[in-house]
Amino acid sequence: MKRFLLLILSGVIFLQIPLLAQDANTAAAIAERQEAEERYKRMSADVESVLASNIALQKKISALENELVRLREEQSRRADDNSTAESVRKLADKIQEVDRKRESDKDLILAEIKTIGKTLSAPATRQRSTVTPETKSSPEKGYTYEIQSGDTLSAILKDYNAEFKAKGMKTLTTTQVENANPNVSWNKLKIGQKIVIPMPGE
Repeated sequence: MKRFLLLILSGVIFLQIPLLAQDANTAAAIAERQEAEERYKRMSADVESVLASNIALQKKISALENELVRLREEQSRRADDNSTAESVRKLADKIQEVDRKRESDKDLILAEIKTIGKTLSAPATRQRSTVTPETKSSPEKGYTYEIQSGDTLSAILKDYNAEFKAKGMKTLTTTQVENANPNVSWNKLKIGQKIVIPMPGE
């Protein structure tokens, strides 16, 4: 009986040895698994930290790229502004130069108008020369006058009579001048045509 109990006890012990070994193996496996899980968790945390850092870096890079684009645009605008300012300055200089020329031309035109006005307001000067008529029947002296544009007998006579009066001489009449020029058509005077202005009496 004792032997039988010993056999049973031995059998139970023998059967428990693999179980104990199995339990030991299981415990080791559990420990390894737990350690692996801890390592995985640490690695996951590290990966998440790296990813978060990467995202932050990407945001910073994007912000820097935007800032760089803004700076380039601002620099380009400044260059354009400088170019525009230079163009405006050159245009202003040209306008001032044109204005100066306009003022100069205006002064020249006004001076020319004054000169023309003085010329128009001045009495017409007539070319006169004392001549001795070629015919022996007319021994007295007279003047030869060359017809100019706009001349009339009355205008010519008025001019000569003013000179005669200034010299203390008598004046002429239209009849005297007409008689001195019997072949002249006084209504059809031609520029360059010569007439005789007789010398008035003392």
